[in-house]
Amino acid sequence: MRLTHSRSFAGYLCYAVQMLIEFDLISPGEDRLALMVEAALSAQALLFAACLHDPDELELHRFFEMFILNCVIPPETRSNS
Repeated sequence: MRLTHSRSFAGYLCYAVQMLIEFDLISPGEDRLALMVEAALSAQALLFAACLHDPDELELHRFFEMFILNCVIPPETRSNS
């Protein structure tokens, strides 16, 4: 089963939409956002599989949020803080 067909994926897709609304960002379109979410979850799984610790819920959410935001916000307008 593809990740995009799961209920969990739908929840992350809704979370990404909510996040874009909160940051007053324009959604890149449904198909592109779905690709971003799929890439974020894949990257998250790879990163934390290699880590020497199990991530907590907050760490997982922060990674997901930063991945999506870095896909949407152009590098020249990102804060370096």
